[in-house]
Amino acid sequence: MLRINRGCLKNPNNRADSATMCSKAVSSLRKRKRAFLTLFLVPLLACAQERPNFLVIVADDVGYAELGPYGSEIETPALDAIAAEGLRFTSFYAQMNCSPSRAMLLSGTDSHLAGLGTIAANFVSPSQRGVPGYEGVLNNRVVTFAKLLQDNGYRSYMTGKWHLGVSPDTLPIARGFDRSFIQSAGGPANSHFNLNGPRPDATGAYFEDEIDMTGTPVADDFFSSNFYTDKLIQYMREDERQEAPFLAYLAFSAPHIPVQAPETHIDLYRDAYGDGYDILRERRLAKMIELGLLPEETELSRRPITVTPWDALSAEAKRLQARRMEIYAGAIDNMDDNIARVIDYLKGIAEYDNTVILFVSDNGAAGFFGWSEGAAGVAQVARADNSLE
Repeated sequence: MLRINRGCLKNPNNRADSATMCSKAVSSLRKRKRAFLTLFLVPLLACAQERPNFLVIVADDVGYAELGPYGSEIETPALDAIAAEGLRFTSFYAQMNCSPSRAMLLSGTDSHLAGLGTIAANFVSPSQRGVPGYEGVLNNRVVTFAKLLQDNGYRSYMTGKWHLGVSPDTLPIARGFDRSFIQSAGGPANSHFNLNGPRPDATGAYFEDEIDMTGTPVADDFFSSNFYTDKLIQYMREDERQEAPFLAYLAFSAPHIPVQAPETHIDLYRDAYGDGYDILRERRLAKMIELGLLPEETELSRRPITVTPWDALSAEAKRLQARRMEIYAGAIDNMDDNIARVIDYLKGIAEYDNTVILFVSDNGAAGFFGWSEGAAGVAQVARADNSLE
C-alpha cells in the first residue's frame, strides 16, 4: 500500500515540467499497481514543495489477505486509514522469501544483482557457491535508496529485521542509515520476547548501529514489534530539532515464526477460527471479490498436498491449528497498533502530511513447518510454552 499526501506533490514554482513529472509518477503507479520506493523517489523530490519524509514499513511473512484493506477479519485500522488515503496494490511483486525481497526493495534492482539470488549463503547449491549474485549479503554492486537519501541530506533510521549481512560493511550503518537497531537474521534467534541468541554465549543476533547487543536484558513485557517501534520513535525524537527530512524504515519481525503475540494481544481473536482454514479461505476470497480486488470468476487455488483437509483433522489438531491462527492474528493486530503509534507521532510533530508511506510484506505466509523438525528446531520448540491456554 502507498500513501502520498497531496501536499507532497505541490509545485512551489508552478513549473510545468515538475508538475508533469509528478503527474506521470503517480499515474504510472496507478496503472502498474506495483513499484519500489526507488522508482518514484526522484520525481517526488523534484516536484515537492518541501522535500517529503519517507516511512517504509515491511511486514514479515504476511499475505495480503491477512490485512483489513484486503478484506481480512483481522482488525488493522491504521493500515485501513493508510489505504483509504492512498493506493492498494493488487499486483505487487515480491521475491519468494525474506532477504531477496528486502534486497530488491532497498536497491531497486533484481535480487541477483544485489547478491541475494537465494535467501542466504548457507542455502546455495554447489553450482552457485562463489558465483556473483549468490553472496548471501547485500553486495557493493548496488546502492540503497537509504544511501541516496543520506547523501542528499536526509536523516535515516532503521529498526527491525535486516537479514542482509552481519559484517561491518553490510550492516545498516554502512548502507545509508544514521541509526539502526536490527535483528540480523531471518527470524528472532530465540524468541520475540527477548534479544537473546540461540545459545547463552551466542553473538551477532542483534546490533545497535555497529555494536553487538545480543543478550541485552529486557523488560518483562518486551515484545519485538513494540520494541522496534519504540526505537524508531526514539531515533526520530532525538533529531526532532533538525530541519532535514527523514527516512524511517520499520521492518517488523513478527509474525515470522515463532508464532507469538504479546500478552495484550494473545487472546483478542480467541474462538475466531474454530470453523477452520478451509472455510476461512472461502470467506476471504469472497470478501476480496466483493471489494473488487479480484475478478468475480476467481477460484481458490488447490489446497497444498502438505495441508490436511480441516474436516480430516482430529479434535486436538483442530484446537492447535485454531489457536495458532488466533496468536498469528494477534501479532498482526499488534503490528497495526504499532503502526498507529508511528502515525500518531508524525501527526504530533506536524510531519504526517509531508510523509510518503509505503507498506509492503516481504512474502506471503510461510508455507513450511517452521521449527517443528530438525535438532535445532526441536530444541527451540521445547524451550517455549506451547500450551493451548
